Amino acid sequence: MKATRYRKIIFSTYGMVLILLLAQCGGEANPVDTANDSPTSSISTPAPLPTPPALPTPTPPLEPILPQIPTPSPAPTPSQIPTPPPEPPKPPEPPEPPKPPEPPEPPKPPEPPEPPEPPEPPEPPEPPEPPEPPEPPEPPTPTPPSSSPTTSLTPPTPTYRKGVFAPSTDFMHLCQMPRLGTQPWGNNADYPDRQGTVLHEQHYLRSMSHERYLWYREIPDRNPARYRTAISYFRTLKTTATTVSGKARDQFHFYQPTERYFNRAAGVTGGFGMSYTVSENPFSVKVRYVETHSPAKAANIRRGDEIKAVNRINMDTYGDYFYLVYDAPSLSSPQFTILPRGSTMTRTVVMNSTSIQVTPVLVTATITAVADTTVGYLVLNSFGAHETEAQLFSAITQLKDAQIDELVLDLRYNSGGFLYLSNQLAYMIAGDERTKGFVFSRILTNGKFPGRTSSLLNYTLGWSSLSVGLSLPSLNLSRVFVLTTARTCSASETLINGLRGINVEVIQIGGTTCGKPYGFFVKHNCGTSYYTIEFAVANHNHFSNYADGFSPNNTMVDMGVNLPGCTVSGDDVDRSLGDPMERHLATALYYLQHSSCPPTPLAAPLAIGQTELYPDPILSNEPWRSALIVEFE
Repeated sequence: MKATRYRKIIFSTYGMVLILLLAQCGGEANPVDTANDSPTSSISTPAPLPTPPALPTPTPPLEPILPQIPTPSPAPTPSQIPTPPPEPPKPPEPPEPPKPPEPPEPPKPPEPPEPPEPPEPPEPPEPPEPPEPPEPPEPPTPTPPSSSPTTSLTPPTPTYRKGVFAPSTDFMHLCQMPRLGTQPWGNNADYPDRQGTVLHEQHYLRSMSHERYLWYREIPDRNPARYRTAISYFRTLKTTATTVSGKARDQFHFYQPTERYFNRAAGVTGGFGMSYTVSENPFSVKVRYVETHSPAKAANIRRGDEIKAVNRINMDTYGDYFYLVYDAPSLSSPQFTILPRGSTMTRTVVMNSTSIQVTPVLVTATITAVADTTVGYLVLNSFGAHETEAQLFSAITQLKDAQIDELVLDLRYNSGGFLYLSNQLAYMIAGDERTKGFVFSRILTNGKFPGRTSSLLNYTLGWSSLSVGLSLPSLNLSRVFVLTTARTCSASETLINGLRGINVEVIQIGGTTCGKPYGFFVKHNCGTSYYTIEFAVANHNHFSNYADGFSPNNTMVDMGVNLPGCTVSGDDVDRSLGDPMERHLATALYYLQHSSCPPTPLAAPLAIGQTELYPDPILSNEPWRSALIVEFE
């Protein structure tokens, strides 16, 4: 009987201790960690009680807990409390001297832990990509908007399967950082962006290129997930083929912020309003031309003025020139040291960079130096602004009223733009009779979407300050003299090729053009505008094979498509545009009179031993350059 009472007291005491410990641990016994503990760490029948140690002060006090011993919450599991279970407590009896307890019952063996699941075998790594040539630095990542759209959840992450392409529309406008609010251009509609990821943007570019790229079969199909940004992936989505001369067939693959695209189309740019030409031996930076509405024009800077220093940094090396091009526009009131053309004394000019409305038609003039012949001269620096339509309308009207007999069209600095503007100018040169029944351009695609042919446009489209449907003026000329350099590109070359297709003779004066019979339908997605070659442009006679450019037929190096005319090297910036003695124009006037090239150079624009780096190695890589754009499909 006494042994039974002692056992009850022992079990009751242990039950109280367990309950107090459970209360200290939040009401639950800790589960057994089968991964780290040995089987002996599980609870077993208690050993004989030594002198009880001092217990921590229980919370809540002992008195409220004792009545709850029969029904603890939560209840201890069988593996935590030895059998038999404790009986309900009875009123305590006077303590008796402790006697040795009976030997403890052997503990129940713990249940064996479940074996851990074997880890999944790692996927075999994909073979590394071959190193790529260095690319220009990416523009800084834009700051994410202060809030993100909450109207839709991020769609599922796209999956890459080699050779399998979902429609590009599945990923269009799914953006890592959607733009909010209203677009500042067009019809002021809301941005089309929705919440997506960088993978959505990359898969859009992958599918779009497979659908639209002219040489889509030559694009290596790489997993977009290997690339950090959409832009770094876009750079790989092009052919690596070369032309007959060895240059890259696609050297026109580029992108730019969409805001900049629309600013350019509106004829807005930034800076001081100067274009530069760079020469070496000795190194020098001179002004090629000045925009009409610009800080440089207001400061009376002219073609041929030399930039000697900016903020006391002398223009002696390319590093100094980079400072002029990239750093100076961001400075407050930078100080320029200018050596005016024809002067030996420098002057100081302070200018601030600003937004500038460009003047595509920079010069319109007539020249009467040739006997019995009135020559029109027109400098057209860009097809890239819609306002070019209105400026060409005005310039051709002025030349028509002057009853010119010949036209010298200066495209030396014109690297392209909109195809429709090139089409309109071809009509204004040739007139009605020479264009009836002819095609200006034939768009040749990859076969996945239809091409088109375009007759010559004899009316305004109304994208400029002119209203739509106005009849264009025309000069009704059977030939035209075109001044060219390596910067003459894209829509300028399309004009040359289109005129040849309608039997207007083109006399080329200058250097080999850039060689771009290709164009784009610009793709706007998530704040970036992508230019990927989608078509080739042929003329009425189906000719489009001028990827190495057009060259005057007396060019020393046999490259490009040969046209009648004369090679002229360098740029005679020491004379104004329109000066009959300026080297390119003087050569054209000589050919006009003699039907041949001058026997010796008519001017020496550079110092002895000096070489002009042409085209400008920086500005020729500007993203807007060399763009032949069709804005509608």
